[in-house]
Amino acid sequence: MRVALAIPNVLPDWRANVEKMCVMATQAAANNATAIFFSEAAVTGFVNTGDPTFDITLGKSLSGHAITALSHIARSCALWIGVGFFEHKEELLYDSYALLSPQGNVGAVYRRIDAHWHHWHSRPCSHMIYAHGETVTCTSLPIGRASVLLCGDLFNDDGLNQIKRLQPDWLVVPMARGFDSEVFTKEQWHAQDRYHYIERAKEAGANLLLINQLASWNPSCSYFGGAMAVTRAGVILNEFPLELEGMLYVDVE
Repeated sequence: MRVALAIPNVLPDWRANVEKMCVMATQAAANNATAIFFSEAAVTGFVNTGDPTFDITLGKSLSGHAITALSHIARSCALWIGVGFFEHKEELLYDSYALLSPQGNVGAVYRRIDAHWHHWHSRPCSHMIYAHGETVTCTSLPIGRASVLLCGDLFNDDGLNQIKRLQPDWLVVPMARGFDSEVFTKEQWHAQDRYHYIERAKEAGANLLLINQLASWNPSCSYFGGAMAVTRAGVILNEFPLELEGMLYVDVE
């Protein structure tokens, strides 16, 4: 079985982002992938500011154009699609991840547990619109049972403990990570920081699929991309370079 980890260069136009994701999903299916995973907030980019009046404009519903367009591609290509988006639901905003089935249905929705996604760069923000999930679920995919933890949820003990109880075959970690005071360079990521993610996945006892957002159009929201597949023993199976657009294919026995 083959999965694709997709790293499009995210643009300020969400419609263009969705169009590019549809093209990449079609390409992945043509290359015999049974599933494709995009990053956290891939629809708009992870460009939330902590200002509720702006952040709410990023929200998309499960029945809106973005998810519907990708659902159509999932059905036409008989492909699982995982996509991150800011979800507007009942006047609240979630950092969400939808798994779209080959039948074009929403197979599962994961909502980020940890609150740090809306305390972006520690800016003060209202809690009135921001909401969080509480539970991790497991979905049966062609590659096995898979669970999702969004970005910092991998370092949230509650989320990780739920993964330990569920014992999925694969842990999918879509994220939006840029260079900052903790990760200065590509060399530091490769030599040091990527292993923090690998160790947490090892602790959970799951194989890891990690997909990071690539975006550079907004200097305050710049993310370095990259992807990797890692065994539950911590062995890197395959890896996609940072700061490049493309797809990483992972063949799973």
